[in-house]
Amino acid sequence: MKVETRNATLRIVIQRTPDSDTWLLQGSLSGPAVDELMTTWKKAGSERNGRNCVIDVVDVTSIDEHGEEALRELIEDGVQFVGGGVYTRSLLDDLSKRYRQGA
Repeated sequence: MKVETRNATLRIVIQRTPDSDTWLLQGSLSGPAVDELMTTWKKAGSERNGRNCVIDVVDVTSIDEHGEEALRELIEDGVQFVGGGVYTRSLLDDLSKRYRQGA
């Protein structure tokens, strides 16, 4: 199954298999796009039925503070991330470390 959501700055594509959901994010994770991502995430939560979730951030072009907070929340929810440039990988590593340390 493929679900696609768009707004001015972020494209979200969700691909579902029996074992996992893969979310592809493309564009800017900032401003109202972050709210749209989190609304979509919460709605999809009831449909996951225990499947793993992987979010591909290779095509994320920028992340503001609101986007960083959303990534932290997704980390807390057990999401695995793949892809991303040096900045994005570094940010995700930092957010994961802070989550594990309880900060």
